[in-house]
Amino acid sequence: MAEGEIRDDLDAEFVNDLLVGPLLLRTVIRPDSSDLAPGLAEWVVDTVLDGLHPRT
Repeated sequence: MAEGEIRDDLDAEFVNDLLVGPLLLRTVIRPDSSDLAPGLAEWVVDTVLDGLHPRT
């Protein structure tokens, strides 16, 4: 936020929830589901960060 890489109107704890939530869902809440797909964590991070960029 301080360096302008992500929007400054966001709550850091909420951003953390956005990043961790999908992985927890797949590993803790749905332990009977298949293993995490390779690259899932990177996909989640890339998707979330794309939405956090400052609006121009």
